[in-house]
Amino acid sequence: MYMNIIKLAYPLFISGVFASMMGLVDTTIVGHLAFVESIAGVGVGSTILWMVTGVGFLRYSTSGPMGQLYSAKKYGALQVAFYRCAVLACGVGVLAMGITVAVSPTILHYMGVDTVVKGEALTYIYTRAMESPFALFNAFMLGVFIGTGKSALAMRISVVLVVCNIVGSYFYGLYLQMQVFGVALGSVQASIITTVYSLWLYRKQYPSAFGAKLPETIWKWAGNGLSMGGIVVGAILMVVRNVFLSAGLVIFLGSLSKYGAVVLASSAILIQILQIMGATLDSVCDAGTGMVAKIIGEHDTNTDSHAGTKRTLHKAMHATFVVAVMTAIVLGDVVYLASPILFDLLTDKDAVIVALNHMSYWIIAMPFLMVWAFVYEGFYVGTGNVRVLCTAVIVAFFAYVTALWGISHMPIWGTASDAFFAFFAVFYVVRFVWLYAHAHHIYREIK
Repeated sequence: MYMNIIKLAYPLFISGVFASMMGLVDTTIVGHLAFVESIAGVGVGSTILWMVTGVGFLRYSTSGPMGQLYSAKKYGALQVAFYRCAVLACGVGVLAMGITVAVSPTILHYMGVDTVVKGEALTYIYTRAMESPFALFNAFMLGVFIGTGKSALAMRISVVLVVCNIVGSYFYGLYLQMQVFGVALGSVQASIITTVYSLWLYRKQYPSAFGAKLPETIWKWAGNGLSMGGIVVGAILMVVRNVFLSAGLVIFLGSLSKYGAVVLASSAILIQILQIMGATLDSVCDAGTGMVAKIIGEHDTNTDSHAGTKRTLHKAMHATFVVAVMTAIVLGDVVYLASPILFDLLTDKDAVIVALNHMSYWIIAMPFLMVWAFVYEGFYVGTGNVRVLCTAVIVAFFAYVTALWGISHMPIWGTASDAFFAFFAVFYVVRFVWLYAHAHHIYREIK
């Protein structure tokens, strides 16, 4: 079991590193432009866009059920599910593009950022919003390959995405001196190229399991695959989850805006580093998603008892915990030791680097807090049960807001580092406790 988890986990580990680097790549390139306001603007803009283009809710709401269909060898149902999810990803992407453009000025106004930072952030957001349909489709394709156990293909998609992003953003942003607009344009181009590549990879990998003809049953609610109604409900729940995740980050950055552009820029950079580390650990936990989906899918096609399948799930969960926690410890230590070099690479502004060094100890602490919630999230996704994930984030959000309100009324704790503690410690611990308390939902999926 341990070797199966490791075999699935480390391609996903690499995939998670690359998939979550879009915003950080942009921040790194912008970090070498003339104004610190540009760094703050891109950092804030990346956080606002993260809800739509960075989390990929369709990946979480469909990868588990699609993995179950694949393990059960229900290829016809899997074909129908693929087309339904692809249509939904593109449609929601277009809708998200309009919503992002409409609400961004209001969010920035609430955060209280100054005029220059707001202008840079809006330039970045308006440009990168165009990639929303492609970004959501790419996230869905990652879910397809993760759910069906093809973690190496998920890694290839992420690598192509980031390499194209680096080349495009550098070319437009620095070489052609298009500044923030050019950096964002490079990200849009990278998402389009990756969409084409992922479709080619999909057709090459599954020539027999999936047909090229669009099924006539794509809009039917009933059937032996994922119904359109089920997909929509799962997607809505994950959108609500992501809204609360993003709201937590917006509230956090808004509370720091009064300290000026340097504190806001350094905090935005550190948030992106921690997001990458979190996404990396989350990707390792996706190995648990794949294992759970496989176990439940095989349970549907053989005569294994409920007790036997339950024991297998326990073994998979234990192995995922061990691998994920060890990864969290190593990841935190390595990134912390490399942080001086990393900060110098991300920006050449001395004041921002000093502020980052002051908060760098969170690089060690946060991965260890994140990983417990991520492991349980992976198992819920593997069973296709996303309702509990949504509830856990909402409960954790209100616990975090309460803690942040309390800290803001205690002058002795009125620092940026303490705000980080409130968000990450309270938010992730509450998520883990809630998911652990409702773990019996994992076994209710086994009929």
